[in-house]
Amino acid sequence: CPLRVDVVVHSSDGVKFGAHTANLLKYSDAFPGTEPPDAHGPAGGAVIRLAEAADVVRVLLRFVHGGRQPALSALDVDTLSALAAAVERYQVYSAVELCKAHMSLILDAHPVDVFVYAAKHAHAELASKAAQRTLTTDSAELVAKATKAHLAPALIVDWV
Repeated sequence: CPLRVDVVVHSSDGVKFGAHTANLLKYSDAFPGTEPPDAHGPAGGAVIRLAEAADVVRVLLRFVHGGRQPALSALDVDTLSALAAAVERYQVYSAVELCKAHMSLILDAHPVDVFVYAAKHAHAELASKAAQRTLTTDSAELVAKATKAHLAPALIVDWV
């Protein structure tokens, strides 16, 4: 890539990734630490610390860089769920629908994970489909995953 690395992104598990402020600004509306530069340009050597693990950050950064988008079909459910949440959080719009589509593909095998993702990010139709498939799931599992994802208590009560 011809762009100079001017920001370092740290994953929650300590892995560092070189990135480009220009790309973060171009492909994300909410990436932390990337406020639009002033007339003097961005500060070099910026550090951005993310809550996501390296396996998620690695894929996320491919969505905020020119080139082919990454294949998501090989991701395990936890990585896909975390990536889907991250693209929503950082408003990486080029990845939102792709992640949502892949979450739909795992609906039958992982309805609780899909419900939590869809409910948290206001994907009502997907949340409704997933909720129907959780009817036989242990309520303790439902509450644990919903609580971990910080879903609104009223939503958890309605769901359970």
